Order: sequence, then C-alpha cells, then structure tokens
Amino acid sequence: MNRKMYECFRKLPLLVIGLTSITSFGFAFDSEAESLSNQHHNNQETPIKISGSISFDGSLLTSQMASENLTQDLYLRKLKLGFEKEFIENWMVELTLDLEEDADVKLDDYAISYGAINDLDIAVGVVDIELGLQNSTSSKVSSTLEKDLGTNALIPKGKFGLALQWHQKHYSAFFNMFESNRDFNTGNNTYGLSAKLNYVFSKDYHFGVNVALVDYGSQLFEINAKPELNLADDLIQSDAFRARSLRFFALEYAQRYNQLNLQSEVMWLFVTADQEFNPVNPNSSHSSAYLQASYFVKGDANKFKKGNYAKRSDTQHALELVTRLSGLYLQNESITESMVNVLIGVNYYVNDDIKLMGNMVIVKDYGPGFAARAQIAF
Repeated sequence: MNRKMYECFRKLPLLVIGLTSITSFGFAFDSEAESLSNQHHNNQETPIKISGSISFDGSLLTSQMASENLTQDLYLRKLKLGFEKEFIENWMVELTLDLEEDADVKLDDYAISYGAINDLDIAVGVVDIELGLQNSTSSKVSSTLEKDLGTNALIPKGKFGLALQWHQKHYSAFFNMFESNRDFNTGNNTYGLSAKLNYVFSKDYHFGVNVALVDYGSQLFEINAKPELNLADDLIQSDAFRARSLRFFALEYAQRYNQLNLQSEVMWLFVTADQEFNPVNPNSSHSSAYLQASYFVKGDANKFKKGNYAKRSDTQHALELVTRLSGLYLQNESITESMVNVLIGVNYYVNDDIKLMGNMVIVKDYGPGFAARAQIAF
C-alpha cells in the first residue's frame, strides 16, 4: 500500500466519525427545529443542510500512461462535504470541504448568497465558474468517472469573486467576476469575467453558449493534459510562456430521447503572450471537442432543469451504458500536440445514492486503461 493510500485510510475513521456526528447533529437539529416550529411558528430555526459524496477508485493502466508504481491502485478518490445554512430569510451561507487522494483536507468553496430578486441568485465568495455542460453537472448525474479532455484542460479557473445566476422556465444565465491571478509585474490582483447562457427548448433539448475573458497578469501559462483517467500521467503539454490574457469560447448541445441521451461540446481557448517577456510572440490557440452518448437499459435518460441535467428520480437498480469520443489540440507557432480518447463505460445505480461505475479509456498511441468507482452521495 503506497503512502498516499495509507494516509487516506488512516484519516478515514476520523472522517467517518465526524461525518456521522455532523449528520446526527443535522438530523437532531432538524427534528428540534420542527418540534419548535409546532410551538412557535414565527421562530422556526432553519437546520443545517448537509450533502456530499464519498468515492473509492481503482485503476489499471499501461506503463506508457502512468509511472510504474501507479499502473494499478485502489484509493480514496474524494470525500466531499457541503454545508448550507439560512441565517436570515433569503440569505444563505455555504461551504464545501474536500479530502482528495493526497490526503489533504481543504476548504474548496465558500460563499454568502442571496436569492429573493425575481429568480436571481447572488453569491459572493469562492464559487465554481459556470462554464461547460460537464463542468456544471453534479456527481449524481455525471455518466463517467472523469470529465472530458477539454473541460479538464481549457476552462479557465477562478478564485474569489461575485456570481449571478438567473433562472427562468426555458432560460438560465450565469455571470461571474472573479480573481484570476496576481500580476507578475505589479503584484496587483488580476480579474476575469465569464458568462453562460442556456436555452432549454423543453425537458428534452438543451443549448448553451459560454464566454470568458481573463487578465492573466504575465503569469507563466502552460497546459498539461492527461487522458480521462485520474492516475494517468500528463501525456501532452503546450509551450510555457508568460501570458497577458485568455479568451475562452464554447458551444454545448444535448438532447434526450426516452432512454437515450446525446451531448456534445466544442471549446476554443486563445492565449495572448506578454510581449515584454516573449518577443517571439508564442500566442496560442487551443481547441477541444467531444461527442457522448449514454443509454439507460432501465428507465429514462436525465431531463433538463434550469439549463442543466436534473437528478434522476428512478435510479433503483438502473443500468446505463455510455461512450464518448474526445479530442484535444494544443498549438502555436512552435508546437502542435494532440490527444484523442475513446471511452466506454457502464454505470449501475443501486439506488438514488449509491452508484458503481466502470470506464475503459483507449488513448491513441498509448493503448487502453481501466478505472472503476464506487460512489455514495447524500
């Protein structure tokens, strides 16, 4: 057992005890609040809402895809806990804790949000940037263990910022203003803007447009991309240079037909170099695309709700087959790199909270790799 896996399992009992205590406290708090509400309707205390997931992974890779000592492994992939508390009417505090396979616990997201202005939600804090269909899909709905190549490599990342979400029956819109980097020359913070607009024709069709503009602050820019297997090494990389700005654009489409669900995304990332540090001007343009299809042997495919996939309601012993073709292309004046994946997967839903997943990923020039996951979500 490697040290990383040992550290995960060493901390697991404490986490389970903590999770059990917190969950019990949440239920007790909920029951107490309900009891009090029967006596004092005007003084009802809102309980802490707890959600999260625990995922265990196993992998078997070729030596070309991973370091020799990691070609096969069984480990705790992630333990995620989310807490949500309404402290004043329509005001919410949210935070998320993550334990990943490196055995380090970190505060992932935290925000204060307000949601009482004509279907508009406002949040301030560290929140996920709403870009990409797969990036905004929850673990309960996701069909594969890992996201596609483009989502992992090209979508800009953000830190602290302001997030706006607006939902209507057929439309949803997202806007983020976020801290991106610290300027290499001045030491000042730099910022980015992102926007996403979804249109849902019905519960069966979805279309989305994504854009982002990011001031990169002359920081070192480089893309290192791995196949859709978490333990795999980075197989391709772009040039490294100091970048002035990033421009991101993406289109997404999904369609549901009874048991069949089709979805696709196309992404472009344009990087402008800082001329002071890069006189050769290695401006780059990167692109990615995928096409995915999943079929439920039992039950219907996921419907769309407010611009994204809605959680399935009939997951009792459901079986889902999924396949995906992904491509990632990195290029500038001096280098061109590409990677192509074919994914074949099987998902078995024991019930609404427990899911077993298995993926085989075939990477051009590197052969096949296998990954499996047992996930408990609550």
